[in-house]
Amino acid sequence: MKPQLALTIVGAVYIIQSFGLFFGAGDITAKGFPLELDENALLVGKLLHEAIAGMVASFGVILLFSRQLEADSARIVCLGGAIAMVAMFAVELKHLLTSVATPPIPLMVIQLVCLGLLLFASRKPAA
Repeated sequence: MKPQLALTIVGAVYIIQSFGLFFGAGDITAKGFPLELDENALLVGKLLHEAIAGMVASFGVILLFSRQLEADSARIVCLGGAIAMVAMFAVELKHLLTSVATPPIPLMVIQLVCLGLLLFASRKPAA
């Protein structure tokens, strides 16, 4: 797979995902905890999810702009993006396994698919 295609797909997915995180921040916060949250806790959770949405959008924009790189440079961006996504996924997995907060499972699945796509695109084609 050409790295530019992977950067386009994952960059677009992350930008779309950022809109969902931003506009669904309140619902994600409220449904992510098994207990009833007061108004202040909901507000803090919503604000933090909105901040995360901005970071996710930034990551998507960087990936989209990286499409214009030469193939070897784009492969390095794909590998770096995959490594960054491993770090994000590890934090989500930690929260899923050890915290009362539950990250959205569909989001984690999408992340794993995107991670695999970037990792696959980072490989140098056989000569």
